[in-house]
Amino acid sequence: MTALGPEFGSDIAGGHGRASDGATGCSWSTHTGMVQFQFNVGIGFLPGTTPAQAQAAAGTPADEQCSTVAVPAVRAGAVLQQCVAAGYTTWSLDVPDSRGSGTWVLTTFVGSDAAATAADGLTAMTALATATWGG
Repeated sequence: MTALGPEFGSDIAGGHGRASDGATGCSWSTHTGMVQFQFNVGIGFLPGTTPAQAQAAAGTPADEQCSTVAVPAVRAGAVLQQCVAAGYTTWSLDVPDSRGSGTWVLTTFVGSDAAATAADGLTAMTALATATWGG
């Protein structure tokens, strides 16, 4: 597992999981007990799915307001979703695999008072995925 550095502005605990563990895959967290200070990032792979199927399978909790947009500049078929709730925001970037074998799911959970931003999380996850598995 690749370690994530101090670019998030807070300590990120050692990762757990594997990218092949589905949408939750590998994840890293600040592990603070208070939701507004939490910062989590993750990457997973869902074989045999499209980004739309990955987002549908994830669902939307009743307490979140979500918006979704296509991001063809990332890759044709890629979808970015932002969900906002009291005290936190989640982002999910679902990208079709370049071989057509499934969907990469990059996520970040950002408490309203977290030291890092969603952009920090998705940028780091994108760089990690590209460096590890290619683009």
